[in-house]
Amino acid sequence: MNWSKPFSIVNLGYGDDAILYSLHSRGLFRNASRVANVDISEERIGRLRKLCPFAEGIVGMYVA
Repeated sequence: MNWSKPFSIVNLGYGDDAILYSLHSRGLFRNASRVANVDISEERIGRLRKLCPFAEGIVGMYVA
């Protein structure tokens, strides 16, 4: 992936995602135009908002 071009990330089902935080802390999201995380748990999204305030937390369900 070319990290120098703008990109978006949508993460499904990982709530308070430590992986997002780890990648962000390494500077890999500096060109991200949007980082969104979807989880069915309001509690996990609440923790996400504390750990990763740059990410948009969406409480919902993905159905394929």
